Parts: sequence; C-alpha cells; structure tokens
Amino acid sequence: MNFVLLSQLIRGQWMIDPQFAQNQMQLVNSLLNGMALEFDENKVVMNRISAYHNDTPTNSQALVANIELRGTLFKNNVWCAVSMKRVGELIKQADADESITGIILTIDSPGGTVDGTHELGEIIANCSKPIVTYSDGLIASAAFWLAAQSDYIIADNPTCEIGSIGVMLSIADYEPAYKKQGVKFHTIYSNLSPDKNADLTAIKAGNYDEYRKATLDRLATEFIEKVKSGRPNVAANTLTGKIYPANDAVKFGLIDEIGPFDLAISKIIELSQKQDYSPQKSKIDMKKFTKIAALLAISGFESTKEGIHLSEEQLEAIEKALPSGKDPEPEPTPEPTPDQSKEDAKTIAALRSQIQSLNDRMKKMEKSPAVDPQKKGKKSLDFGKTANGWDYLDN
Repeated sequence: MNFVLLSQLIRGQWMIDPQFAQNQMQLVNSLLNGMALEFDENKVVMNRISAYHNDTPTNSQALVANIELRGTLFKNNVWCAVSMKRVGELIKQADADESITGIILTIDSPGGTVDGTHELGEIIANCSKPIVTYSDGLIASAAFWLAAQSDYIIADNPTCEIGSIGVMLSIADYEPAYKKQGVKFHTIYSNLSPDKNADLTAIKAGNYDEYRKATLDRLATEFIEKVKSGRPNVAANTLTGKIYPANDAVKFGLIDEIGPFDLAISKIIELSQKQDYSPQKSKIDMKKFTKIAALLAISGFESTKEGIHLSEEQLEAIEKALPSGKDPEPEPTPEPTPDQSKEDAKTIAALRSQIQSLNDRMKKMEKSPAVDPQKKGKKSLDFGKTANGWDYLDN
C-alpha cells in the first residue's frame, strides 16, 4: 500500500475539476481497501528545445526549456502525480541557466492539492525569464492558478478546456458503514482541547457553513486574487468555478490565444528579445502601505512592467475612502477665553516694564565717563541679572 499517496489523497483541501475528482473515487476506495494497484511513474522532466520556427532560426544560440505538467498536481513526489516541488526546482534551474532563453510550461491537468500551489505560483511569477503556458488539453483549478502567473497562455485548439477556478473539499464518511458491521467508535478529547477536530465534527453532522466560510471561502478568495493579479483583464463572471472551451476562454481573458506548440516557442523568443524585458510580475509587500492593505483587504500586489493593476472593486473601495476633492475648509482659530486674555495682558505688561528698565539703565551708562578697568583704583561696571531685569553694579 502506498501510504504517502493515500495520505495526500485523503487529507487537505483541493483545487481540482470536480468531474475528475468524482471519477477518481473508485481508485481511492480501492487503495483504502488494500488493493494492489500499479501506477506509471509521472516523473517531471525538463527538455531543452532549439528555438527554431518554421525551419528558420530566430536565434541560433537560443534554447527553450519545456517542462510538462500532465496529471494531478501534488506538493511532493508520489507515483502517478505531478510534483509541484520538482517543477519549482526545474524552473529555478532553467532560470539560472544562461543558455536558456525562456520556459514553456506544457499543462494538461485537472488541478490538485492546495498544498504546494501557492509556492509554485510564486516561483513562476518571479522568474527572471519569460514563461509561456501551453496546453493541449485541460488547464483547470490549481493548474490555472499556476498558468495565470506566467507571461502568456496558449491553448492548442478550440476543444481545450480552461477554468474551474474554485476550491472544494470532499470527505467520505465511512463510520456509518463500519457501525453496521458492529464497529463501535469511542472518541475522547482532553478537557484542554475543546476545539480539537471541531470542523470535522460539524461536517460529519451536516453543518458545513462554518468550514465553508472560515476555510474554503478564504482559499477561494486568495485563488481569485491571484488570478486577477496575473490576468488583470479576466472577466469577473469567469471566477465562479465554471470551465470554458478555449474560444470562450480567449474571449473572457482567461487565455491569450489558440495555436500550436511552435507559437509558444515564438512567443518566448519575442518576449526575450524585448530590450526592456524584466519579470512580468513582482510582489509588492503591503507592510509599507498598511492603510491601503486594510482598505482593500489584501496582503500584497502583483505588479507588472506597466505598473499595478487594480480591479473595479478595488477602485471603488479607494474612491469611497478618498475625500470629495474640494479644498478642505480652514479650521477656525479658537477665540481666547477670558482667563487666557487676562494672563496674556499681565505677561505683556511685565515685558514692557523690563524693556523700559533696560532702556533707562542704558541711558545712564551712556552718561558715565569711560573707565579703564586695568588702572588701579578705578571703578568698572559689571552687569548682574535681577528678577526685574538688568542692573549694573558699581565695583
């Protein structure tokens, strides 16, 4: 029995095409019953392709890396699945290889586990070389999360399917069947762990709302945010989980165009030959912009070479938060209180008295004869400070 495969199959949340998931239930049931099954190893490899198009060398020195993601996406390497961790390693390897001009991700996948998707998406988004996604079949759910982080998406033909943007959880409750066989379950929790498995207990009781809001809705919101950041022109009505044929996917902004694999190679060369090419997307940390982050309920922005793209909803939130645009009315100067007026008058009178006293003493000094302080027996003038001003002392 492949315990690693079973563990990843039956735990956690999925971003996967529901029809594919339903079709795999028999397989999962067979594994749970201990049936020995043979799987083909789905080893992710990277092929280097010479950058030629229509037998004409576009760049005789250029190589394009092609990484294939065919099948269900898992975080780690298991039989019959695509390891997202391995894909990320290959992208980094190609990014560091000076002989490679760009990367093609050939995807035919229904999606996969939530675990591992975010990490691989960040690697794709921050690659320093152009990445083009090409599909000759299906780009669904988690697979589309990844594709949306690339620079360009091409579907091979109109029958290709794109979308299924959403999150789901499917749990098989075998407890009633075991109870019919006479199995009795005893579940005991520590007094200090009242919330242990509370979500699962509620789900088994048929109460799905709390888990849906706290977990699935949160993950779906992040999924949609990532799609919008990578595909800013995507139509809002395509983000609800529906899957679309390639022609409609182009129309709704899910992909860029329909064409053969050679078109993907040409697009890599085109992007790489732009003199100002830089990674299409980079992450802007919103820790510096806490007010904007709180207003838009986001943790970061994906920026492109053209700048930051905001959705209509985000623009509306900013519009509501900004002032009307009119010059603000100057704040009126507060009128002094009677007590303040009396204090100010006393202070002014005291200052005037000190100034007058100083003037009188200066006049008196001017009338006095000049004195040489070095001569013995002569008197000099010294100034000392008094409470009411300055007095000279006859030494």
